[in-house]
Formats: sequence, structure tokens, C-alpha cells
Amino acid sequence: MSLSNTASSVPEMVILLFVTGFGLAIGSFLNVVIYRLPRRESLAFPASHCPACQTPIRPKDNIPLFGYLFLLGRCRTCRAEIALRYPAVELLTGFLFAAMYMIDGMSIYFISNIILSCILITVFCIDLEHMIIPDRITFPGALIGMVLAATFGWSGIVRALGGAVAGVMILVGMSLLGWLLYRRESVGFGDFKLVAVTGLYLGTLGNVIAIMLAILAGGIWGVLRIASGKHVAGEEVPFGTFIAVGCLLTILFRTEMYEWISQLIF
Repeated sequence: MSLSNTASSVPEMVILLFVTGFGLAIGSFLNVVIYRLPRRESLAFPASHCPACQTPIRPKDNIPLFGYLFLLGRCRTCRAEIALRYPAVELLTGFLFAAMYMIDGMSIYFISNIILSCILITVFCIDLEHMIIPDRITFPGALIGMVLAATFGWSGIVRALGGAVAGVMILVGMSLLGWLLYRRESVGFGDFKLVAVTGLYLGTLGNVIAIMLAILAGGIWGVLRIASGKHVAGEEVPFGTFIAVGCLLTILFRTEMYEWISQLIF
């Protein structure tokens, strides 16, 4: 039975609630990845525990989003504060899964978009905190992206590769410009790998739009840093975080963006 036939036999609201709940659960796992991957810890062992007192988290306290609310944001055992990032990631993932289902239904596009969203949420948090984009995220993401592209035949593969090349070329231009202006590297190697991955999912136009939005978001962030007095000359910019923002906005509003661009051109 196809995805569309399965979806049509179940009330739409039931599917939406299931998708949202699934997104919350995936968000809980992404929190594990975000915390452990930069620290080179196993994603499977040990079981979820409080980072402060190392006490294993009870199953009822580990329910996505609700566990945080029930505990009022503190560890049951040592009363250490639980970072707000945990419910925020779960809530965002649940929201994105629901929004993408409403956009594309139960389709291969939906599957592609939620996988990319999981990659982007993880990159957003890790790059923002640690200034790195781990290969253990981008390499599997690239492999999955190519497999998904292949489901559309040669046209899908060409679209994916075109998106990857376009993303890398834009960052090459940014890197050269940064070197000419500041005589130092302005784009990290991890950023190159990330835009190659996002291109596999978004295609050429989608990836170009996403990177332009990332540049805009990064510019706004820089202005706010300067205005707040927190800017330090020569400080590194977590550009992967802004790439994630640009890509998520492109996924959510791609129809409106494509229509706006077509009106400008034609």
C-alpha cells in the first residue's frame, strides 16, 4: 500500500497528531545527539541521565516536552536546572514535522524534508555552542540525500548534484571575498560540506535561496552583536547555524519564495 493510500484511510487529524508526537520523540533523540556527539560519547550508552549528578532519568520523566514541564525544568534528584534547549528542540522538531506534513502530505518530499530538518536542527545547536559541524552528521546526511534523490531517477540525481555544486560555489566565492577583505579564512570546511548536503535535498534554486537567507541572518546577527557591545574583532561566526535557519525557512516557505522569484524574473 502506498503512503498516499495509507494516509487517505486514516482521519487527517489522527495522522497529524501522530506525526507531531513522532517529531517530539525524534526531538528528544536529537537532544542526545546534540549533547553527546561533540563530546565523542556513545549515542546509545549509557541511558539518558542528568549531566550534573549522573542519575538515570526515569521513563516518566523522559517523556518529550511533558517531562520537562512535570519537573518544572529541574532534575528530580539533584534539582539542577535543565537547559531550556531540551524542550525547545523537542517542540521545534514536533512543529516542523507537523508543518511539513501539512505542506507535502505523506510523501517522499515529506520524508526528505524531515530528515533534512533533523540534520539542520542538530547542526544549528552544535555549531552555535561548539563552532563545529561533525562529519558524523554531514556524511550520513549526504548518503541519505543521494538515496532519496535516486528515487526520482536521473532527474533527481542531476537536481541533487546541481544543488550541491551551486552551494559549494557560492561558499567558494564568499571564501575568496573574505580572504581579499580580511586576509583570513571566513568560511569553515564544515560549512562547505554542509551546503553540499543541503543542496542534495533542496536542489539548485532552493539551496541558493537558503544560502542567501543564511547570509542575511548572519548579517542581522552581526549587527545585533555590534549594537549590544558583544562583538569582538576577528571572532568566528557559527555560519552553519545560519545555514540551518536559511534552509528551514526555504523548506517552509519555498512555494511563496519560488512564486516571488518567478514574478521578479518574468
